[in-house]
Amino acid sequence: QGDRGKKGWSQLFEEPIARRALLIGAGTAFFQQANGSEAAVYYVPQVLKAAGVESERDQLGAAAVVGLCKTVFITVGQFSVDRYGRRVMLLSSIASVTAALWLLAYCLGAAQAGGSAAGLTLFALCFFMASFSLGMGPVTWVVTSEIFPLRVRSKGVAFSMAANRITSGTVAMTFLSLSRWLGAGGAFSLFACVSASHFVFT
Repeated sequence: QGDRGKKGWSQLFEEPIARRALLIGAGTAFFQQANGSEAAVYYVPQVLKAAGVESERDQLGAAAVVGLCKTVFITVGQFSVDRYGRRVMLLSSIASVTAALWLLAYCLGAAQAGGSAAGLTLFALCFFMASFSLGMGPVTWVVTSEIFPLRVRSKGVAFSMAANRITSGTVAMTFLSLSRWLGAGGAFSLFACVSASHFVFT
């Protein structure tokens, strides 16, 4: 009777099982966006400009290619989750995303040093989007929707979604300032470290 009478958000934070689910659900949702995925989507032209691509037409064309990669591979990922399992899909996706971010950081660092790595930078962006969309994109929300006990599921998913959207907005709004401060290569190195932390967390 007492447990049933506990209503509201207190259940989510006070019950041990719900707290553990919240840590996993909200943490997974946070890391999905903290690795700079929104920066890779919104700022493809700026990233390619940092890599030495000056033509606006080429920048926008590359942005379309990256967007197409995301669309195609997220569709593939949705149909692969039940076949290969949540943990395998998520861990392999995080590892590939981390590798793609380090490659991006290297390419942009080389460009800042006077080199030219436009083609490799575009490959790294597509590799990032494909890796993200195959696992992290769909699996995050599968895990979040399944992990909470039924009595707190709606609140747990809502909290996780809020953490995800706040993180997404923060990354999107601060990426250009971060790039000016650390350089584009430094910004993606930071995102790579965050992604590696995600792997450990998972």
